[in-house]
Amino acid sequence: NLENGDKLWDFEGDEGLNAISVKNAVVVLGHKSGHTYGLNLKTGGKIWTFKTDDGINAISIENNVVVLGSGKCAHGLNLKNGDKIWEFKAEECINAIATGEDIAVLGCYKGYVYALDLKTGNMIWEFKAEENINNVLIKDDVVILGCEYYDFRTNKSHGHAYALDLKTGDKIWEFETSGSVLNISIKDDVVVLGCHGGFVYALNIKTGNKILGGNAEENILSISIKDDV
Repeated sequence: NLENGDKLWDFEGDEGLNAISVKNAVVVLGHKSGHTYGLNLKTGGKIWTFKTDDGINAISIENNVVVLGSGKCAHGLNLKNGDKIWEFKAEECINAIATGEDIAVLGCYKGYVYALDLKTGNMIWEFKAEENINNVLIKDDVVILGCEYYDFRTNKSHGHAYALDLKTGDKIWEFETSGSVLNISIKDDVVVLGCHGGFVYALNIKTGNKILGGNAEENILSISIKDDV
């Protein structure tokens, strides 16, 4: 319960819960085992189960379609019953997914990015970044990517943020960061990047120009924006 913290229900699934998403009173849980469960939000009762060959790395839901990232495969499921609608095979493992009204964008290892038709799973466009994709967000008609590269020889990391046109995949801008991009949050026309090494950047979403930057000394593991804070 949000108001008092009382437990409403619990659900025992497989070990290694990797991803959670909630939409239309359905909670979707993705596990390392490859099992995905759809639960009733109010009761915790299991509505459906789906099994993939690889662990679930990412989940996004839009228009009653659940998009799962499992290894190199993306699966589109019916939110109501868990039936598979489509499947898409990527070049590398899928790390992040964002969905819009009729599109799903997959961010993958080694910089591969794919935009798929949400209803059919057909590819609309693809893009290749320089580093692994950690984050994908959609804001209006812009896709924001957060990327990472870690050099184990020097124990240093760097990254990039990219803005792409949602409809075409054309690059609008890119911004180089001092550490790998670990988290992204967007508020109005401001993109905030949280990076390895504590680096934080605020960018204009239209131009990629830096509005401000700072350093928190420790890795930025999460970002949340409320009003102007």
